[in-house]
Amino acid sequence: MKYLKSRGREVSLFDSGFFIKGKIFRYLPLYKEVTLREKGKTGSLYYQFYLSFVLAMAFLLLGLFSLQA
Repeated sequence: MKYLKSRGREVSLFDSGFFIKGKIFRYLPLYKEVTLREKGKTGSLYYQFYLSFVLAMAFLLLGLFSLQA
């Protein structure tokens, strides 16, 4: 978010009060677009986030399946 704000994009996790929406998935494509335009390739944070998210979901599923065994 800090990267997008420094590039003049309007980003915020808070809409009203302390309510946080899951906007990270909304800002990732914007981050990809901005970094592609500036550097000619996708920024590393884009792939790092998706890799960690997929791994977290995989370990969650493995943990749930191991409880059943």
